[in-house]
Amino acid sequence: MSLAISDEEDDFDIDEIKTDIIYESGNILLNAIIGSISNLTKESVEYAPPQYKDITLNNMLESMKIDSNNGVILTVENTFSIKSKSIKGSIIILFDNESVNKIIQSEKSYHNNGS
Repeated sequence: MSLAISDEEDDFDIDEIKTDIIYESGNILLNAIIGSISNLTKESVEYAPPQYKDITLNNMLESMKIDSNNGVILTVENTFSIKSKSIKGSIIILFDNESVNKIIQSEKSYHNNGS
């Protein structure tokens, strides 16, 4: 990790390091988000590790055939600091309507059963 926040140039492949750091950061943050959904719904959640693609948001949505009628887009904006360097970004999670309905039903069931 120190390579990513150093101001010095090295012989390392910066693109590979950048990709690895973005992937690992996304994985950590996704674990926290999905863990919170699991805690909220009191359900076990299974999911695949995130994918990192260096493409525009429009191209990603196009390739996934996402539109406002077939799912919900959850965005999480995050800012944190490492060695006085501010790091900002967004995580986008796309839920299909069936998944959103399951989360809502699970939450309703939990609250209706006397929590």
